[in-house]
Amino acid sequence: MNRKIKIDVAIQSDVKDFLKQLNNKKLTPIIAQWQEKVLTYKESYSSLITIKAEEKMPNKIISLISQYSKPGDQVCVDVGLHQMWTAQSFEVKENQRVLFSGGLGAMGCALPTAIGATMGTNKRAIVIAGDGGFQMNIQELEVLRRRGLPIKIFIMNNAFLGMVRQMQTEFLNKNYIGTQNDYSVPNFKNIAEAYGIKSHTVSEMNEIETIIKNSLSNDECELIDIHLGENKHLVEPRLAGNKPMEDMAPFLEREELESHMIIKPLES
Repeated sequence: MNRKIKIDVAIQSDVKDFLKQLNNKKLTPIIAQWQEKVLTYKESYSSLITIKAEEKMPNKIISLISQYSKPGDQVCVDVGLHQMWTAQSFEVKENQRVLFSGGLGAMGCALPTAIGATMGTNKRAIVIAGDGGFQMNIQELEVLRRRGLPIKIFIMNNAFLGMVRQMQTEFLNKNYIGTQNDYSVPNFKNIAEAYGIKSHTVSEMNEIETIIKNSLSNDECELIDIHLGENKHLVEPRLAGNKPMEDMAPFLEREELESHMIIKPLES
């Protein structure tokens, strides 16, 4: 304790014993000021643009899916960069549920999750997946067609395994084996049509919004393959090596970061 950050109260205790004692206390958290502060962060640092005011295309697409979704939709998210973009930019509406595999990192989970969600609730499901994870359970498209399930599928297709590739960029000298090199993506539109499912391939931003809007205006089973283009989109902000959680890359100017801090920022 007190090695890097000086603390106000030092407590050395078994967590179980501490929580038992804590539960005996009547606590009334006063968090309105903190909530207001967090909202100012959201206004100052939008998930839709970088700190250089450049549009983040993947986040914009997720925000459009959110915008045109309807209350009660079951939103089923796979594993990959799109999972982080969804966490950043999907604004949950009334009675919506966002389902994902959490720390299990189960690539391919979104499509079967959507099948279970829509059959269990009789509500429409939305799948947000990447090109890698979607291939792992792509055969379940047959179930969608056979049962006529109201499931909308949006594939964030960057033609590589983005989450691992980002780690390879950061820590493995851009050795993209198995994520970009020796990896390929099929024609999802053709595969969906082979199953008898309505499908689209789209890459231009103005077309993307129109297709998302039209798709989410009905409950017909449908697949939208969204090509993100050659720009190797990353998740930002992201945790950098040997840096604390509050100091993520791309880095804020030191003066700006310090203006938000109660304690002095840690430097590696």
